[in-house]
Amino acid sequence: MKTKKAKVFLSNDKELLAVEYLQSDGYYAIVKRELSKGNTQVILTSSIMLELTETLLKKGSFEITGIDFMVENSDLEEEVSALLIELRKNKVFWSVLKEKLAFLQKEDSIEIKRISYKSLDDGEMLDVFVNGIFITSDKAFDSFFGILSACIERCLV
Repeated sequence: MKTKKAKVFLSNDKELLAVEYLQSDGYYAIVKRELSKGNTQVILTSSIMLELTETLLKKGSFEITGIDFMVENSDLEEEVSALLIELRKNKVFWSVLKEKLAFLQKEDSIEIKRISYKSLDDGEMLDVFVNGIFITSDKAFDSFFGILSACIERCLV
């Protein structure tokens, strides 16, 4: 299965763009090139990540496979991992996990670095990073970018 990697930018026309790139292109070279075109980087805050996660979970066809934070904290990682296990068994645990993540962001300034998802329909994997990068299969790329764009627009309005 071929994967695609892209970074989200906002064009001068206020249109969200998924700029694909290869690892060999280099992250900073892509950012520099897009900035020179007048595009602006999009950073996916924890609020946007939570909105995206809620959207994917409500669709009923995704599960969260992992959450990484900007800081390393083994107690936090264990607690979140336990909540993810419960969430896979019972979707009601999303409200508990969401509350925990929102609290961490607000009270402790702990931001989400990455959330990994798996499609329950076809097993497609998806990784979304705070710096606006997402990685998914070629097959799921357009569909996922549509969902991500809608979430970003809802959060920015």
